Amino acid sequence: MRIKQGKLKENDISELKRATQSLDYLWNSAGLSFTPKIHGVLSHAVEQVERLQGIRDLLEDDLEHLHQMSKKIADRTNRIKKKISKQDLTPKWGLS
Repeated sequence: MRIKQGKLKENDISELKRATQSLDYLWNSAGLSFTPKIHGVLSHAVEQVERLQGIRDLLEDDLEHLHQMSKKIADRTNRIKKKISKQDLTPKWGLS
């Protein structure tokens, strides 16, 4: 749902919730793996649209920067064997 920020209508959130629930069901039924992008959509899209009152005008460069930061964090924490919170490490690397 690409709703321009500030242009959110009353039924947009309920429609988005129904759409993400349907996508989740279909994704699971197809046996597809959960990539970071699909996780972001299914787990965070509704909350972000509500908080930002739309996401259409979020720039592609901003999204790409977020992806690069997420990849850096994942690359640095994927091989950690100790049971330490990955979020505890992020500020030490200056990526927060």
